[in-house]
Amino acid sequence: KKEEDIESYVLNLIRNYFRTTNKGGLGLESKLEDHGLDSLDSIELSMQIEEDLGYVISAETLPVLNKVKHYVNYIRHVERFKQEFKKSPLA
Repeated sequence: KKEEDIESYVLNLIRNYFRTTNKGGLGLESKLEDHGLDSLDSIELSMQIEEDLGYVISAETLPVLNKVKHYVNYIRHVERFKQEFKKSPLA
């Protein structure tokens, strides 16, 4: 995936999430809590990413995914790993 595609995917995922507030103000630096989302919402968003992209997001990773850019960076790292090693990191 291209960098812009990853950012666009994550921004759209969170904007379209039914509990997100201030959807127009959502940006890469946005904290999920500033948009009405909590740790359970983060789990649901992560599950959607897993379903959409075929990733496995470990329970240890979830607590650090509290900004939009954290999700973007996570996807970038997984994609780079897959390109370099020809497999998913947690496969």
